[in-house]
Amino acid sequence: MSNEEWIPGSKTELMAEIKREWNLLMAVVARLDETKMTTPDEGGWSPKDNLAHLTEWMNSLMGYHMDQRPAAPAPANDNSQTAAPAAAAAGGAETTASAAPSR
Repeated sequence: MSNEEWIPGSKTELMAEIKREWNLLMAVVARLDETKMTTPDEGGWSPKDNLAHLTEWMNSLMGYHMDQRPAAPAPANDNSQTAAPAAAAAGGAETTASAAPSR
């Protein structure tokens, strides 16, 4: 959406927008080959790193909102610039172009 101040009028509208944006993201991901998927940008994050980061946020938020689990606290020495690339390099969350929110 081009309007950053857009607010959905209903849950149905919100869910439709989330689905639309998810599908746009997955269309971009589907066009990336292995080299592009793992090549870091100027900030050191590859598309794969960003997807792993997004996956962890989605899991945390779904657990918090859907399962009433508390959000996990950040590690004491959290470095937000390297957390996702380090997790991905260590075999962290795997993400595929066909993955979609399950809830």
